[in-house]
Amino acid sequence: MAVRYFKRRWDETRGDDHDHWGASWWFFACDAEGVIVRQVEEYDAGPTLRYDVARPTGPHGALGDQPLELEE
Repeated sequence: MAVRYFKRRWDETRGDDHDHWGASWWFFACDAEGVIVRQVEEYDAGPTLRYDVARPTGPHGALGDQPLELEE
């Protein structure tokens, strides 16, 4: 499987009890169709969240369920 990697900045807060984490960088590993197989969220205040196909959910979020636009 060919894996492609993407990095995106999210300049808004989460809109939940963890707004104090601030904005975040998101890192994705996707298959050839853009389906996310690994995801890392690094928040400006320090927390880092990790998800993958073996561990798609956690107490603060989940692996993206929509393919990325590969042409972006």
